[in-house]
Amino acid sequence: MLLYDPDQPRENCIIGFRLLKGTLHHEFHSCDRAFQYAKLNKMVLPSPTTILAHRIAQATTGGRDVFLRGLQMGEGACVSAIKRQSQAGHRVYATPESDRTVRDDLDEVRALGVQIIDHPPSDAPHLETGDIQLAALRTALAGFDVEWPAAYAVAV
Repeated sequence: MLLYDPDQPRENCIIGFRLLKGTLHHEFHSCDRAFQYAKLNKMVLPSPTTILAHRIAQATTGGRDVFLRGLQMGEGACVSAIKRQSQAGHRVYATPESDRTVRDDLDEVRALGVQIIDHPPSDAPHLETGDIQLAALRTALAGFDVEWPAAYAVAV
């Protein structure tokens, strides 16, 4: 989804994010003030659930526990990685909000071996949950000299 306001200066051009449910990626779009197709920027990136699943798998391979914090996100690949982490005998800690990534019913989440806590354990890597990773996107765009806009839209 792209939104465009011709009265906004270039640095306030709106970015659109499109998260494709059930896929392994999401898309990013931005445009210039005149909405010229030639100046349209587009990136296709791994989905946050795919990235999180990879990070959990690294912890599983390394024999480390993990702590999930952040916002609820679409379940996808990360739930399978959480199950494998627990089945391998490694702990999965999560805040109540990030835990809802697995299931809305926290009793079902606990049954999968996830421990719901409010404060992070000192010995587990902290992994962020959430469908939009704004800090990572800002960093990626900056590497291509694409300005971060004052406003943006997200479509799922």
